[in-house]
Amino acid sequence: MNPEAWRPRLRLALAVLAGGIAFCAFPPLDLGWASLVALIPLFLALRGASGKTGFAVGLVFGLAFLGPLIWWISLFGFLAWGVLVLGEALFFGVVGWFGAWASRTAIGRLAGVPLIFAAAEVLRTRWPLGGFSWGDLGYAQHDAGPLLGLARIGGVHLVTLGLAAIGALAAHALTRGRVWRRAVSLVLLAGIAAGPLWITRGLAGEAGELDVALVQGNVPESRFTGFADRVGRQGGEDTVIVDNHVRATLPLAADPPDLVVWPENAVDRDPFHNPDIEAKIEDTILKVHAPFIVGAILDAPPDGTRFSNTNLL
Repeated sequence: MNPEAWRPRLRLALAVLAGGIAFCAFPPLDLGWASLVALIPLFLALRGASGKTGFAVGLVFGLAFLGPLIWWISLFGFLAWGVLVLGEALFFGVVGWFGAWASRTAIGRLAGVPLIFAAAEVLRTRWPLGGFSWGDLGYAQHDAGPLLGLARIGGVHLVTLGLAAIGALAAHALTRGRVWRRAVSLVLLAGIAAGPLWITRGLAGEAGELDVALVQGNVPESRFTGFADRVGRQGGEDTVIVDNHVRATLPLAADPPDLVVWPENAVDRDPFHNPDIEAKIEDTILKVHAPFIVGAILDAPPDGTRFSNTNLL
């Protein structure tokens, strides 16, 4: 296999394949194992590519991956979805540009490209405007994936780096002609995959059970009053989201769980500046008689010009 001789169209096709596999690693399909192989076609496509072609490869990967993954953003309008997908895909375009240059040497392919990919994910989740972490590849290992143990040491970004290292080693093994070099790559692959499993061996065993109630209040589609709606009606009196969560939670009072969780944006107005909402939450907690984790949007600063997505305990 000689990737240096591949035409740009083949490289772009591999980028689409890699993006599709990465998408499969997340819900709704949630095939976590796909994250272990998703980057192999991408890194193969970067091998021998020019910087310009590498940028196109990375950009196409980002579009194929994030386009369907964050389709739900289209609830706020197709323009919002398109701009966000393109903006996030540009990060992968930069990965492709730098990755194409790094791929010109063995050390660049094996160490440089994975580090570039992981560094871009770190930047993407923090910048701009606080970043956007949806689609960070490491999260695909959430369901007891073999690299999940790395999260104990370095969080999700170390898991992402591990996945990128696997992709780089596998791509390297597929393109090396000498058997011993392929064997070394395969041994390293096995070590990266099995190492995190060894890390978790020292974790404590079970220490009892916890009964957790996850409440999803929902909102009728005809009255979608999420965050975007809230921005446009500051100071309004609509509390349908909170009311729905209260209504769905009160039956738990008959058999209180150990913990009740209201999800992100369950409280779409700052309860500290809306006494009626604060009273509803406190009354529900007293009736259910259990600890709560509440996903709320807080005013930051209190003038309502900016918001903070917060979990309240």
